[in-house]
Amino acid sequence: MQVFVFVVLLTLASRVFSRPNGAPPEACSTLVPQHPNNVPREGRGSFELDTSSIPSVGYDPGNAYRLTLRSTDVNVTFRGFILQARTTENNLVGSFEVVSSKTRLQECQLSGEDPVSPAGTITHSNRDDVSSVDLLWIAPPAGTLTVQFIYSVVSNYSLYWVLIRDTRPLFENTGAVREIPELHYFECGTKRACYRDPYNCRDATCKYAALWKVDEEAGVIEVEMLHNRRGWIALGFSDDDLMGDDDVFVCQSHVDGNSVIVKDTYNGGRYEPNMGEADQSDIVFMEWANYDSLILCRFRRTLSGGGNGTFDKDLSTGMYYNFFALGESDSNSAISGVGQIHADVPKITADRRSPADVSKVEIKRPNTALLKAHGALMMFTWYFLAPCGIFLAFFYKEAFPNGLWFYGHIAVMITTIVFMLAGLIVILVHADGKWIQTDGNQFHQVIGIITIAAPGLNAILGIFKGNPDGNYRWLFNLVHGTNGFVLALFLGMINIILGLFRFNIWTEMENRHLVRKSLYLCGSSIGFISMILFIFNVYRLLYHKRMQQSACNGHYLQIF
Repeated sequence: MQVFVFVVLLTLASRVFSRPNGAPPEACSTLVPQHPNNVPREGRGSFELDTSSIPSVGYDPGNAYRLTLRSTDVNVTFRGFILQARTTENNLVGSFEVVSSKTRLQECQLSGEDPVSPAGTITHSNRDDVSSVDLLWIAPPAGTLTVQFIYSVVSNYSLYWVLIRDTRPLFENTGAVREIPELHYFECGTKRACYRDPYNCRDATCKYAALWKVDEEAGVIEVEMLHNRRGWIALGFSDDDLMGDDDVFVCQSHVDGNSVIVKDTYNGGRYEPNMGEADQSDIVFMEWANYDSLILCRFRRTLSGGGNGTFDKDLSTGMYYNFFALGESDSNSAISGVGQIHADVPKITADRRSPADVSKVEIKRPNTALLKAHGALMMFTWYFLAPCGIFLAFFYKEAFPNGLWFYGHIAVMITTIVFMLAGLIVILVHADGKWIQTDGNQFHQVIGIITIAAPGLNAILGIFKGNPDGNYRWLFNLVHGTNGFVLALFLGMINIILGLFRFNIWTEMENRHLVRKSLYLCGSSIGFISMILFIFNVYRLLYHKRMQQSACNGHYLQIF
């Protein structure tokens, strides 16, 4: 299949230096502003080309479609541009019509062997400041198949961006139902490295499939990825077996629900969202499919990656761990800078591999032992030890006279703090010392800080509790009891449930039945403990009423 690239160059110059009647013929082939002693910036600036008039099912050959070149920043305008449609063989394709006084056609010939195209290029006709300009593009004839938009932006004479590729390819609407492109499964182990889950799956039976090969002569890596649900799928190259400082390719369902986008991204940290590389010119989108049951993409990237300012790794010489991840997506795509939680724990290769290595991909099983130890310690702390210590203080004063209840309460609560701190140390070791993790889900960590601080505060309050018959003992009882019940016990119980939900997202499928059983146990325990507290308090109130004790305020306040 012949793949065409629709190349957009925006040359925005200052009033002094810009050409008043449009880009010169010399810019036809290079599409780079002739601004001596200046270099383009990385990224895309604040400009975009709106192609929403072209249906996601594909363009009709020969049809006219309205495009809009605009600034996304209300404070930024532009004066000049040049726009072309090109094939990957560097030939002009399609044509433009003038629909605005801001535009004019530019006759261009890219090389001496190419025919002259009288309407294959459109540029500005004056240097008036505008925030948007309307364009009319005439789609190429049948057989062109694929168009991709690429544009470069110049804010002024010394500040400009070049060759920004749009991540949405546009296909010719042939009127036929597109078949699922066939991945090169037969090359696995001989010409391509392959990872498939389940093992040796094909097409719709694959939860995840990634196939890649290195073409050293062409200097590119060719990647094929497939996911049997709409969402996103990613292949990463990392210097170590931890997320962070990774070069990641992402294939994702477009927000329109019908097409697919591909982007070269960078993962900056273990708990950081993926960010799209500023320079996408090294990615060439070849083929895609997006059906109810799957997404598929095929693309190439240069082995050396993009230009300055990118985080691309050199895939021609390095040895890397490979990461395989997938997940659901919404309007905030996984490659737009908004983090998305993986559907499962990302799979990681057991050892570093050369991207050119086509041998069997061995996966390292994720180590969740520390997470499980943290959960077990915290569950024992908040669902057994803490309730026992609180019950001793609230309901066993009469049963254990002469202060025995107090010594039991102190012993149990000290044990509670020891187990709690052990759970804290375990999770800090797992998280590389990061207590608050910036992954968009900090509730579990923040509540954990509160529940850890609450017992310490209660221990300090206990030093200053004063005489049982003192005038302000009721205040101690109120603060001590509220802190122990609300900030420690019940927040601790709820936080364990939040932690189990997080572990359920990150753990492997075979562990999820254990997580669900733990969730049921925690919910049942909260209900049981609440019922016991209610029954004990009702009995206590009735007991004191029968005994007609006069000094009841302190006891009642302890209930809280």
